[in-house]
Amino acid sequence: IRLSLVGSEMCIRDRLYSVTETARKHLDDYEITKAARALSDYMIDDVSNWYVRRNRRRFWKSESGKDKLAAYQTLYEVLMVFSKLIAPIAPFISEEIYLNLKKEDEPESVHLCTFPEITDREKRLKDQALEDRMGMAQKVVSIVRALRNDQQIRVRQPLSQLSFFVKSNQQKDDIQQMKQIICEEVNVKMIKFVDDENDLVVKSAKPNFKVLGAKVGKLMGQLGGVIKAFNAQQINEIEMDGHTNVYIDGHEMKLTDDDVEITAQPKENLAVYSEIGLVIGLNLELTDELIEEGLAREFVNRVQNFRREAGFDVTDHIIIHVGDIPDNMQKAISNQKAYICNETLADEIKFEG
Repeated sequence: IRLSLVGSEMCIRDRLYSVTETARKHLDDYEITKAARALSDYMIDDVSNWYVRRNRRRFWKSESGKDKLAAYQTLYEVLMVFSKLIAPIAPFISEEIYLNLKKEDEPESVHLCTFPEITDREKRLKDQALEDRMGMAQKVVSIVRALRNDQQIRVRQPLSQLSFFVKSNQQKDDIQQMKQIICEEVNVKMIKFVDDENDLVVKSAKPNFKVLGAKVGKLMGQLGGVIKAFNAQQINEIEMDGHTNVYIDGHEMKLTDDDVEITAQPKENLAVYSEIGLVIGLNLELTDELIEEGLAREFVNRVQNFRREAGFDVTDHIIIHVGDIPDNMQKAISNQKAYICNETLADEIKFEG
């Protein structure tokens, strides 16, 4: 049976086509390390940490259906092709994967299979735009997780807003189309676009004395004052164009981006990542509602750990007994009862403290 695949199925399959072409090229050129690295990155970053993790509810749900079948069928195809791709590099583990998955009418060993090659039809079906959008989403998620880590805010703690300043219309469109995935992955309530990066950061400039000293000599003092007084427009000009012009004692002087050091400080209650043409601002302000939801998520995580330790099946229903806990925690559990019960398959929560 073959289903019409959409969304995450199409993307992970398209990435499989891309990594197949990449691996073939590197192996043809006897670049074994490059081929192995491309295959490893695909399996760890795209398959395990992204596709499988994001679709775990579809894999685990008890009822059968087209949605669950599509998830399993896609993973089956990925693992079968992957086992053949790694066969020249990892002959034993590839054989183990293949033998666990192969059908009766297929070759008895992965080493008797034809090495994967992308057909013309598959090349036509490949959606590069979708692959690029998913890649953009993964990049944003990685950046925001790093911002959370720097601020020591766990991903289980919801935050209110993620703001973007982007100069590329394509990047903006990619983020807009992937906003639901991004919000789910980094646990924020909404995404907002701003028209001016100065809404997210305060930029300032200072002279690069090591470079400018040899160029301007005695004018360094005056020039330093001019550079420190740069406004947002001048800083933007030197960042985008690589140069700007200033006047000292009536003489025009051209400054390049090597002559000036630009720093960016986040606005209040923001953690910011900045590169040319892209600024991401994570709102760190926590309301009572967000704190409660974060406590409920931590509680769910503890209960799920207890379930695993006790050997419960993922479909088993439970009753949660809660002992003596702080008032704020009890309030959070009470207010978030429906969410907690749904996540943990709890029929009831009893407070016994």
